[in-house]
Amino acid sequence: MKRLESQAGRQEEKLKAISLDSYKAYEWIQRNQHKFEKEVFGPPIVTCSVKDPRYADAIESLLQKTDFTTFTVQSRNDFRLLQKELNLGMGLHDISIRTSSIPLDRFPCPISGDEIRNLGFDGWAKDLLNGPEPVIAALCSENRLHQTPISLRGITDEEYSKIERGSLTSWVAGKQSYQIIRRKEYGPNASSTRVRQVKQARVWTSQPVDASAKQDLVRNIQILKDEVQEMQEKVDADRAQLTQLGQEHSECNDRRIELEREKSERQTAFTNYRAIPEKIRQQELRLRDIQRIFQEFKARVRDIRSQQDQLALQKAEATLEYANAVEHLRMRHEDLIKLKVRHVEGISDLETLKERNTDHRDRLEAKIKELKEAQHEIKATSEVVKKLFKEAEKVVQASTTQPDLADLLPTLVNHTVDQLEADIDSEKARLELTHGGSNNLIKEFEERERQIQKLRGKLSEFENQLAEYDHAINEIRGNWEPRLDEIVKNISDAFSDSFSRIGCAGQVTLDKAEDEAGPNGEPGGTDFDQWSIQIHVKFRENENLSLLDSHRQSGGERAVSTIFYLMALQSLSASPFRVVDEINQGMDPRNERMVHGRLVDIACAPSENGGGGQYFLITPKLLSGLVYKPGMRVLCIYSGEHMPEDYGKLDFRQAIQKMRAIKDREKGKGRAIEAGTQSNGHVDVYA
Repeated sequence: MKRLESQAGRQEEKLKAISLDSYKAYEWIQRNQHKFEKEVFGPPIVTCSVKDPRYADAIESLLQKTDFTTFTVQSRNDFRLLQKELNLGMGLHDISIRTSSIPLDRFPCPISGDEIRNLGFDGWAKDLLNGPEPVIAALCSENRLHQTPISLRGITDEEYSKIERGSLTSWVAGKQSYQIIRRKEYGPNASSTRVRQVKQARVWTSQPVDASAKQDLVRNIQILKDEVQEMQEKVDADRAQLTQLGQEHSECNDRRIELEREKSERQTAFTNYRAIPEKIRQQELRLRDIQRIFQEFKARVRDIRSQQDQLALQKAEATLEYANAVEHLRMRHEDLIKLKVRHVEGISDLETLKERNTDHRDRLEAKIKELKEAQHEIKATSEVVKKLFKEAEKVVQASTTQPDLADLLPTLVNHTVDQLEADIDSEKARLELTHGGSNNLIKEFEERERQIQKLRGKLSEFENQLAEYDHAINEIRGNWEPRLDEIVKNISDAFSDSFSRIGCAGQVTLDKAEDEAGPNGEPGGTDFDQWSIQIHVKFRENENLSLLDSHRQSGGERAVSTIFYLMALQSLSASPFRVVDEINQGMDPRNERMVHGRLVDIACAPSENGGGGQYFLITPKLLSGLVYKPGMRVLCIYSGEHMPEDYGKLDFRQAIQKMRAIKDREKGKGRAIEAGTQSNGHVDVYA
């Protein structure tokens, strides 16, 4: 009754009559204001008032029902907390909540006060209200009170024309509310005006409470007081009778308990007496069962012992077989070791033959060089002999003109070779004594001829040995070179396939270095030390395949080519897993995505297609838009100085699920204004 006598009490009663849920929420907020970050304001019906009651009709005509019952919060956290408590905790649904995040001074009036008074208005709607600034700011945001002027009198046609030419779109004058709708698509002056009648205010009024309602309350209170007094007298009389009946009930209950105890003891004794024959019979049956089980157990023991003997024999036989198998395995293992030793010896022999072949080749080249020098000397000596022969012809010709020489020649015809050689030696000695020495050309020539014959014999021997070495090398080469070509082809196919998947081209080839041809056109030897793998790549359509080196390709292209080459080698080496650290070093995002996608294809492919290997990719960052397939697992390691002490509370899976849920919820809702909410039976969040 006292609350009905105050203005605040009457406003709360009006809130209760309009929305019981809002009234309960208002009482809860008054008791729990300390739970919020900032002050939470009640509905405008109780927190606001009209400065001048004459403007109550005009101001209430600008608002809807939910505008009077909406609660105003000042932060998103308070919004969520209030929504949770009212909707989930208290089960209230007829609730409206607004977030007021824009201060009131951010809602300026479009024209000044003097200009609005010149148009015949008394002031702006927001200036005629008393209340908390956040509440009035929320009303301005929702109902544009800062853009709506009010006048107690009607406006003239002249004033209407001025208003229509201005920027105002809504106002209240007298008992009518105006709203101008301008249609620019029909022209600059195209507009229409909607006029509504202003109803009498029912919220912000100072009318007293209905007297009949007050009298009804007083009469009901008196009736209830009389009923309470009658009930109290009846309760006092019944309490005395209840005390007496309680004592009698207690005595009867004690007697009943004693009788039930005696009955229970006698029934127990009688039951035990009747059960004795049955117990004897059960014990006899149990004895017979135990005896039967004992006999079965003895038979089972005999069977087990018999089986034990059989198993012992089988174990002995298996032991012998195991010993034989171990001996067989030992022999096979020895054979394997011998084969490995032979394999190592074969490799060693091959290396030795290669070294010997190199030595023989070097010696052969040295002998060929010596042969060329000897041939050169023979040619020079031949020239000297030709000169001597010409001089001899001159001597013969001179004999025709010189009688002494002509007489000497016939005497020489009868000389033997030994005599001629002796004469020659004598003449040589004489020449040496007379001319101081000779060049010994004939002697040197003969000595050189003998050396040439000797070198030709050795050359023939070296050529035979070289032919044998070439035959052995070709035989060994015929075994492993096709296998090497096949391996390089498989690597090239996998390498080319990786490049074709990214729209590029690449191939791997084996460069077989050959020595230059000999001076007479004979084929050169094979220099196996100079054999090499060559990688050719093409990253653009208008280019040809070019050798991969540090001059033609960029750092990112070389990195892509290198990792594709390593992935092409995967099928050649068995490994339980591979660790790839900083695979994206030096790559741009495009190349990173291409390499990652190809690596995922290989790792997730079946084993028969060259895939299936395990990879650990280690990188300090995660690029967006990567390819993921079944069989992959992404491990995010979070650490550092900002980790909380209770790291167990970090749950990235739950955080991701919440983020996805929030995004899905935002996609399903319409456009949200900054401070607006909708409330028809449930609370919607726009934050």
